[in-house]
Amino acid sequence: MRPRIADFDQDPSAQIDGLTEAATKVAVIPQSISVPNRKGVLGNSAMYGMFFTRFDVIMIYGVDRSDSQDRILQEFVSYRRTYHTRPLRVKFYERENWAIWKRPGGASGGSRGPEIIIRREVIR
Repeated sequence: MRPRIADFDQDPSAQIDGLTEAATKVAVIPQSISVPNRKGVLGNSAMYGMFFTRFDVIMIYGVDRSDSQDRILQEFVSYRRTYHTRPLRVKFYERENWAIWKRPGGASGGSRGPEIIIRREVIR
């Protein structure tokens, strides 16, 4: 049985931008649809388990070649070793599925649809 994520951390890691930069150094990553002007590397911090162990969740969209994924993972291992970051849960998605909506009265936004995970890795 897999541990369940208890909650997203209210104190997000400062390393997510650095991890994004590390990933884009070693692989071609398409632009994000949900966050304009940003590569398709998104992240947040979370906690799980009885002791609320903190870790970072990194989601990478549009990198489907295993050699590119391997380079990103190796860069994350190196980055984690250098900067002593939290453990990482890395998920590679086939593509980003983002739908933009607009309601009568002017409210607008977007929502994530179903997405296909093509690879998951944990870096401790």
